[in-house]
Amino acid sequence: MGIINILLVTALPLLSIVFLILRMLYGYRVSKRWHTGLWVLGVVNMVCLSGIGSHLGNQFKVGKDIEKVVEAPVISGDTLKIEMAENLAGDFTIFFNDPRIVDKNLLTENVHVNILKAKGENFEFETKRKARGAESAEAAQLANEFHHQVTFDNNSVQINPYLSIPPGSKWRAQAVYFTIRVPEGKSVLIGENLSHHLKTIDVNTEVDRPWMMKDQIWTMGENGLEIPGYKDEEKKSVQKNFRDFSQLSLSGNIKVQIEKSEIYEVNIKGSKEGKESIRFEKLEETLLIESPNQNWSSPVRVYLKCPNLEWLEVENTNDVKISGFDGDEMKMDLEGDMEVKAYNLNVKNLYVSLKQKVQADFKGSAETLELEMDGQSNFNSEFFTVKNATINSKGYNKPVRLTVTDQLQRTGFDPERWDIKGEPEIEEK
Repeated sequence: MGIINILLVTALPLLSIVFLILRMLYGYRVSKRWHTGLWVLGVVNMVCLSGIGSHLGNQFKVGKDIEKVVEAPVISGDTLKIEMAENLAGDFTIFFNDPRIVDKNLLTENVHVNILKAKGENFEFETKRKARGAESAEAAQLANEFHHQVTFDNNSVQINPYLSIPPGSKWRAQAVYFTIRVPEGKSVLIGENLSHHLKTIDVNTEVDRPWMMKDQIWTMGENGLEIPGYKDEEKKSVQKNFRDFSQLSLSGNIKVQIEKSEIYEVNIKGSKEGKESIRFEKLEETLLIESPNQNWSSPVRVYLKCPNLEWLEVENTNDVKISGFDGDEMKMDLEGDMEVKAYNLNVKNLYVSLKQKVQADFKGSAETLELEMDGQSNFNSEFFTVKNATINSKGYNKPVRLTVTDQLQRTGFDPERWDIKGEPEIEEK
């Protein structure tokens, strides 16, 4: 009955649209009997649907929790492996949604795992079975009669990722919460497919930590679970011995900081695999730095120092920061979806090319600026002052913000919206 009501809720408005189209195209009008009948059917259908909804709501009105201590063998080792057992329901691909029916049993993956701190010196295991019903007794019965299995083998525990509701029972939001209590100083090894089922975890929020993933070993400390020594590798800096460069070509998933200094310095920080993936090459005065476009467990950062910077090419990196450079000429070719910030930049002649979605924020000054913008870039540099500027904005870039004191030559998309301070003489190219 409920399915028919839902279908009518959709069908009646569609039928009204059909009659409206017939009236507009052919002048066809529905008789008063049809009109009245459809209205009556719609009202009756909504009343019935409300009644069914109220009835279903009553079936889930009361919740019941049943908690039990799980009898388990003593874990002799200091590390317990936690993994989910093979999901038998996964073999029945005809059922795409959860729950699904397998061998006349209703299976649902409403299984959750908690990892908490134990008060004693041994691993402890508890289970909480939950269900809802029209009355407390019914909810308790439904919470007791479904099946869920946990097995222990040496220093490991396997948790079935699904619970099974037998034939003749009802689905009433049944769920299992399996709790593992870990004593201080002992560890857990994260096994296959566990992350998807984790619910409440006692983690040490005062230290750096990654997402819980397969094959990680977490140790219970005074303030919760942690990975001892995590990020120690990331804090180590790898130094490269490159000198005599004034041009830089950067690409890949790296964060870059470039600073003017009397010495040359190249340092890399980040995950071990990220640092090892970076390729360096020196071609006369140009230093090339390339990294794969891959996400690492933590960002890879490259810190560069050099006395002069004449040319900077950046392609599809992460954020870039530049500070303190001066000189007669500087050229920047910036392309990708990234943010580039330049501080205390004071050069005589500056050429900047922005492509794709570069967000540029410059602070400092120049005598002349030649700015080329293409794509959806943004030159938001109100506190960058130039005497003469030539700006060519292609594509749908955001309005340019800049201070120009003498002359501005401009062309491109909607230049009237640009925020140009300094009251320069404007020439349309």
